[in-house]
Amino acid sequence: MLCHDMFFPLITDTLVRHGAEILIDLTGGNVNFQKWNNIIQARSLEIQGAFICTMGYSPNKGGYSSCIAYENGRKCLEGPEPPGFAVVALPCDHTIPEEKEQDFSSQSYTDITISFDKDKEADLEIIKTNGEIRVTNYGKILNPDTDRWIKTKNRKGNKIIGLLMLPLKDLLDRTSILKKKPQSPIDFHLILYYGEKLPPLTNSDLMALAKLRAIENRVGILVNTDEMHEALKTTKYKNIQRFKEKNGVFGFNEECLGGPESIFSQSGTRGISIDFKEKYLELLT
Repeated sequence: MLCHDMFFPLITDTLVRHGAEILIDLTGGNVNFQKWNNIIQARSLEIQGAFICTMGYSPNKGGYSSCIAYENGRKCLEGPEPPGFAVVALPCDHTIPEEKEQDFSSQSYTDITISFDKDKEADLEIIKTNGEIRVTNYGKILNPDTDRWIKTKNRKGNKIIGLLMLPLKDLLDRTSILKKKPQSPIDFHLILYYGEKLPPLTNSDLMALAKLRAIENRVGILVNTDEMHEALKTTKYKNIQRFKEKNGVFGFNEECLGGPESIFSQSGTRGISIDFKEKYLELLT
């Protein structure tokens, strides 16, 4: 695949369905390295195999260039800096330690609020009782529509917030969100993954997959397990905003919550050109 192909799930899905066992991405280089790590690590987890990225380099530009390889979510190659080349043997017999976990956003937002605490009011109060999930809006019970999306208005009353609840195992399914398109318009798309932990996946693995789902679908991601309460989303530059719980409430801003449909635009600069929308969606089986 070429460069940003790896950001779009149906391209990966098509290659894997046709028998690809190792994915290789050719990137121009001079990239935001953390952004590339986010994608490559998670893609290797979802295909349960190896994902390798090799980059070009322009000495007159900023950013970073290197060779990167992950196998089943574990980094097994990084480097060398250009000019140079690298050889990776698969299956990998070693793991390169990762940098620290994703930082929390330094910003606080209240555009959309989420609580996992029954005593904390929010736009969406997600309460787990005896294994069952109940969603309320300032105490009012919300039920899913026939399309499985739970919908409510924001506090201003001028926009629709949509919540889709999926089992934790669907974090491994790159098409699950695309297959559950809402039947009526939603302005802000949020996905809740919940359930018991999935051995052998670690919390770090779940976090990597959550970041990928946010980036590729332009949705807010919530993860709720016995060990994890996470809230994150992407930016227009495909970086990750990870939000810290404050006084029992997570706060989102409104940017990049337009859902999978928002990856299509006239220019295609930060997504897919509208001219290729039909062909791209034909890949969904």
